[in-house]
Amino acid sequence: MEVAFYQGVKSIKATGDGAFVGFLDKGTFGWKVLSFLNGDRLYPHYDMRTGKLSTFARTYCSYDEDGGITKRYIDVWDDTYYYRFVADGDPRNIFEKAKQMIFKFFSVDGYQLEEQVEHGFTFIPVAYHRDDNGPCWTDSEEAIENYEVAFSNLAHSNHEFGLPIMYVKGEGSQEVTTKDMTYASKIMLLPSDGEIGFLNKQDASNAYAAELNKLEENIYKMSSAVKTPELKSGDTPGVALKIMYTDAYERAMIDAQEFDSFIDKMVEIFNFGYGVEAEMRLAFQNTNIRHFIEPYIHVNMTELITNLNTAVIGGFLSKQTASEKNPYATPAEWAKIQQEKHDEKMDELLLEEQRLEIQNDANVDMQEDLSEIQTEQQIKVAKAEQAMESDDDKTGKVSRKKKYSVATGRGAGRPNRLHTDKWGNRPNENNWHKWNQQH
Repeated sequence: MEVAFYQGVKSIKATGDGAFVGFLDKGTFGWKVLSFLNGDRLYPHYDMRTGKLSTFARTYCSYDEDGGITKRYIDVWDDTYYYRFVADGDPRNIFEKAKQMIFKFFSVDGYQLEEQVEHGFTFIPVAYHRDDNGPCWTDSEEAIENYEVAFSNLAHSNHEFGLPIMYVKGEGSQEVTTKDMTYASKIMLLPSDGEIGFLNKQDASNAYAAELNKLEENIYKMSSAVKTPELKSGDTPGVALKIMYTDAYERAMIDAQEFDSFIDKMVEIFNFGYGVEAEMRLAFQNTNIRHFIEPYIHVNMTELITNLNTAVIGGFLSKQTASEKNPYATPAEWAKIQQEKHDEKMDELLLEEQRLEIQNDANVDMQEDLSEIQTEQQIKVAKAEQAMESDDDKTGKVSRKKKYSVATGRGAGRPNRLHTDKWGNRPNENNWHKWNQQH
């Protein structure tokens, strides 16, 4: 659509009018631009009451290899149908001319309906715009013609008086040359009263140069164009650039308003046509497409990016808007930024998950090692108890098993409160026999 808009505006600026036409070819949306540059002549017809476009016609011709017209065509669009009318071209011989004259005499000449089909739109699929002031060069046309005349006079003056003109005066004067001396000095034989010299050069270049410079300046002004200024080294502030291109910038702002209805109609045609192609006609018609014409002017990129960064830091401009205004950003730049942030978060979550898995694996290994150590200790304790029980069976006495408790620091359960003597004998107990056997 940007290419279509450019071609349409190019036609309007160059010829004074242009049209954008949408069509459906087997369910596929397409477009073309009609222009006098391509041999089209455009005839819009408007409703007398509403002022809206009621029918639109286009005339063009087909040519043979010699440039002769073979067929003449008229294309017509209304709110339902597309029509194509055809007529014969210009006759090329005497017999064809006579035939055409006979047809005209009997009033049977003219166009015949060749095709009539439904174009598939619910409205006339034509966006047409005509500049009431004519092409962009209308205001400066006279200055351009005067410039061409002045330049031609300057070239003629240089041709006539650019080289010195030699004169020879005196009867019997003659030129003596022994060979071709076209590009060398010549020897002249003069009588006693003869004279030779050069005419004074008629230098009018300064006058013509002043006229040409003034005409060129007027052409730029009348065309609302700006001749590229000669800038010094270093960056130029954005305000200074706008001042330099004020004439062109103001003309562009006026054109943006002039072409607003043209681009509105283009968007309407696109919405309907591409909605049919995508089989989402209702969704496309309900979609609010943001379209506008923004005049372009040279800007200082560094200054622009600095201002955007300052606005975001200040909190009165969103990051998304700054991304859209960034001259280096692509149309999907904000989506790319969001995708990068999403990828970074996913990478962080993946690393955290891997860290937790490693930690869990280490905890499992540690628990398994502790379990093995406890199992070994239990096996040792069980073996020790079995050995003590085996000794008791041999001696016929039950030995006291020493179990240590965290709560008491010695035997399991509560502390033993039975009184014993210094040898460890309880009341009515005598362990001397075992002690004597061991000692």
